[in-house]
Amino acid sequence: MESLEDVIRRAPTSPGCYVWMRKPITKDKQANQKQEWEEVLYIGKARNIRKRLQQYLHSKDYKTRFFIRQAKHVDWVVTANEAEALLLESNLIKKYSPPYNIRLKDDKRYPYICVSTGEMFPRIFITRRRKNPAHTYFGPFTDVKAARNVMSWIQKTIPIRQRNTKLPSKKPLTPCLNYHIGRCLAPCAHKISQDEYAKLVEQVIDLLSGNFEKARSKMFNQMQEKSKQMKYEEAAAIRDRIRDFDLVLASRKADVESGQDHDNFDVIGVYGNLEENIFVEEEIPVRKNIFQAEVTLLRVRGGNVVNKASLAVSEYTLPISTESEQKKEITKLMSEILESCFREFYWDLPDLPDKIILSERLFPASLWEKLIKRKWQKEVQILLRKSAGEKESLVQMAVENARLTLRERLMREYTRRAKLGLKQIQEMLKLPKLPETIECYDISNIGGKHAVASGVMLKNGIPYKAGYRRYKIRTKDTPDDPAMMYETLSRRFARIAKGEIAPPDLIVVDGGITQLKAALSARDEKNLSIPIISLAKKQEEIYMEQGEILQQDKNSPGMKILRLARDEAHRFAVQYHRLLREKISDSRQNAANR
Repeated sequence: MESLEDVIRRAPTSPGCYVWMRKPITKDKQANQKQEWEEVLYIGKARNIRKRLQQYLHSKDYKTRFFIRQAKHVDWVVTANEAEALLLESNLIKKYSPPYNIRLKDDKRYPYICVSTGEMFPRIFITRRRKNPAHTYFGPFTDVKAARNVMSWIQKTIPIRQRNTKLPSKKPLTPCLNYHIGRCLAPCAHKISQDEYAKLVEQVIDLLSGNFEKARSKMFNQMQEKSKQMKYEEAAAIRDRIRDFDLVLASRKADVESGQDHDNFDVIGVYGNLEENIFVEEEIPVRKNIFQAEVTLLRVRGGNVVNKASLAVSEYTLPISTESEQKKEITKLMSEILESCFREFYWDLPDLPDKIILSERLFPASLWEKLIKRKWQKEVQILLRKSAGEKESLVQMAVENARLTLRERLMREYTRRAKLGLKQIQEMLKLPKLPETIECYDISNIGGKHAVASGVMLKNGIPYKAGYRRYKIRTKDTPDDPAMMYETLSRRFARIAKGEIAPPDLIVVDGGITQLKAALSARDEKNLSIPIISLAKKQEEIYMEQGEILQQDKNSPGMKILRLARDEAHRFAVQYHRLLREKISDSRQNAANR
């Protein structure tokens, strides 16, 4: 099998796309012109394919080095120019979803509003898949509730049918309740012609496209036409629809830059950061060097914010390097995220704005402008926030929305994992109830001197700082961790026995069997029945009261919670011990200076 260096040496110097794969292509597949790549790792584009591939072999980038170690083959497709390469790259990424390309999570789950323009009498409904190319789709919406709100708004103003009935029917059908309450004109009962119904469909599409004034103008002209034809009842019905339209529109009006700007534009705000920087003050554990990001899209049509969409980005592990190198890597990631957004938001969406304002730099911005013009025959200007002028406040709003959505999503994910972990702990330790409150204790001293203990509390798997306690050891000044643990828990259990504080659902002590026996002795003296275990550091072994020793997967959700409690107790004890030593040292220094 050829080495990667040999394969790259014969790569063309033309523009095009390249595909890194985990699996080499067999001779049979090479001979097949319609071959399908297998186990695709990464897809990229380049002005010079050979030069770009050679850079991969000598890259210092963490992600690049990681997937190159897995790559067994690389293939390429030559294109006429860079714009063609970007077009091909977008199609290939959508088809193969490579793991090392930036991915937007759950992109196929977001709901769309469909107007079934492929039918003679179109209806309006919510769907999560764009199956029929003859239909017209609007979205994606952030959730079903947002889509239903828009649906309700449309139904209040335009009586388009909703039921999934095959039309036209040979014989008139019996109208449903929607007809009797004015929400449908009953094409199923042959009460409206196809031409008249088509005018309603146009108005629906105008509204969903953000062309509110155009839709209202069409309704107004239709009302006047009916009035001239002396069809006063139909004219009155349209008048009522215009009134409802004005009321609903007034409630949805957005104050977009003092209400004077009626451009059609989109704002894309991206927020990305390391977990430890996202949660600075919150009492939840964070993973080091994990990059998380969120995207918020605001669609503004005719001066109205008509849709807000949020998409999560797959997490990414940054290399442990200098702060400047991490910043450079984050800048690169932000640009890749924006490329993914363009593939998701604008590749198959006909509702294109005049401008797209970005919070971060999109490096092939000019190529995307050419590509959009080529596909949709529409000029779209891509701007950075510094060129947004008065609209910069909307960019800030989009970024802030992305930040808040990201925090909420990560908190929700952690809470879900914590619930699963607590359930695992209950089953693993055979506890009578879910350990919603866990306390953990540790000792810190040097040769028995300045000995202290710490007690930390976790509520629902999350550190609860109000429940943290520090103890000075009073009875020992020689190395004896079990005796110190006995003293600490005796003091704690005395308060529980008196009813001063509520007992926890589980107590964890940092150490082995001797620390566990000391804790059990302190508990039994107070006639309490709180479950106690000890957790040893080296092998991550759990010592049970009955003498059983458990070894579990240290990365399971349950063990992660127990290790978090143990490590947090250790950190808190060491912190207090250092603080105490510094105070003693300072007091001795002050005494010597007198």
